[in-house]
Amino acid sequence: MRPSPDGVPTRRRLLLAAATFALTGGCGAFVLPSASQPRRSGRSSAPPRTTVPHRPSLRPQRLLPPLSMTISESHAAELFRLADADGSGHICLLELEDLLSSMDLRATREESRALFRALDVDGDGEIVLEEFMSWYSASVEDAADHSEAVRKVILNRRSVADFDAESEVEDLYLLRAVEAATAAPCRNMREPWRFVGLGPEGVAAVSKLLNAEGAWGSGGLPARRAVSNWCLATARTDSDGGYGAAEEDYAATCFAVQNFMLSMWADGVGTRWNTHPVFDGQDFSEICGIDTSVERVVGVIWYGLASGGLEGEKPRRSKGVEEVLSFLP
Repeated sequence: MRPSPDGVPTRRRLLLAAATFALTGGCGAFVLPSASQPRRSGRSSAPPRTTVPHRPSLRPQRLLPPLSMTISESHAAELFRLADADGSGHICLLELEDLLSSMDLRATREESRALFRALDVDGDGEIVLEEFMSWYSASVEDAADHSEAVRKVILNRRSVADFDAESEVEDLYLLRAVEAATAAPCRNMREPWRFVGLGPEGVAAVSKLLNAEGAWGSGGLPARRAVSNWCLATARTDSDGGYGAAEEDYAATCFAVQNFMLSMWADGVGTRWNTHPVFDGQDFSEICGIDTSVERVVGVIWYGLASGGLEGEKPRRSKGVEEVLSFLP
């Protein structure tokens, strides 16, 4: 866990993590988010490319009402009771450490002490229910805000139609997107995906192939879509996972692509997921180094700065929740 600039462990992350676990009612272990930053790609020795100017607004688009912020006191009291293992009516440092451990919060001794001091408002060496309740209410509010921010990124993301062809994106954003992609769910942790970033020569070769096949019509690739950043996603097809494994691996890679695009959007970068029969051909496979005996193309993702910014992207969904959700008795 990363310390704060003054050397004191970051307590707010512990508070938020514990509150998030409490908010879910203990439905599964909550692991502290990684503080590590992805490293810059080693393939580029050129000066840093144009950075993303700003992140998109998190204004909701057709959002359902947020979850109620009124969490019952009995819920907080139950969490306190679980932490108070000896029934003394207060939580000591050891009991707090046990509680964090049961939540799968990998806190060091120093971090646990920092959290304990934050909760022990009156400094008497014990955390009583009143102190716990005060912290609980504030932390649940932070957790709910975090939850809504995540939902807004998901609901606001759109495919970008018009890219700024003059701008490029630092490799760091690609690394972050692929890192997010690899967190997608997959059966038996098979991790069937692979991502290939195309350089200028690869983009030129694929564009030439698509134009030769008439993919863009007689006019060729539209200038407004001549984005320079392309990333290829593939799924393995040689899985020995049993019946339906290949279909599940393809679906898992689709989840990974979605994570990729969400990460890009959150960082202010637009994306567009493309599929085409040309991508299944031998010429394309040779250009991109694809072994068709063990993998298949899921799609080519364009990414870059949107002309006019992401704020100009409008929602295009026509169906609401009530039209796609049904219930059985």
